[in-house]
Amino acid sequence: MTEAADLALVKECLFEFLKKKEIKAKLSFIIEKEYRDWEKWFQIEFESFLMHEKGYRTRRELKAKSDKRSRLNRFYMFVDLIFRKPNTSKNKYIYLEFKRAMRATTLVNGMISDITKVNSIVKSHYTEGEFKQRSFWCVGFYQSFQPISVNRAGKDIGAYKRYVHEPVYLCACRGKTHTEECLKLGVVVI
Repeated sequence: MTEAADLALVKECLFEFLKKKEIKAKLSFIIEKEYRDWEKWFQIEFESFLMHEKGYRTRRELKAKSDKRSRLNRFYMFVDLIFRKPNTSKNKYIYLEFKRAMRATTLVNGMISDITKVNSIVKSHYTEGEFKQRSFWCVGFYQSFQPISVNRAGKDIGAYKRYVHEPVYLCACRGKTHTEECLKLGVVVI
């Protein structure tokens, strides 16, 4: 599989998951209550979806050896989630890091930091480890759609060769024209 195909797979799985009625309801509840600590919940729910509904092999919080480039004096880091489809190379996984922020610019800055973190995993982890990386994607969500923040984030994201930047509506409009009152999340994958 190519990197473009991996991004298409990540996007397909992510948006299929986000369109599920029960997930939209839970995310709406989270946003209305202004909870900010839902990243781990999302990871667990998404992993369950990948395992049980898609039949993928997954692992959360994968321990990986660091070259200490991103965090001084830390020999190890943890990757949020890795997965692979059935009938693909047993040791080649798509790595995912998840991020959440209120504003798009804050989110993208955090995602760029996570990219540096994952890029600092030493090469020996990939050549000697059981969970080799096929590709890496940072997945992020933001709630505020202030045009200045969204546009700045869009420019930063545009520097990457492959990315996704789309809103996901959490309402029940079902194809009707959405209004400003419709709850939504900005989704970014780089």
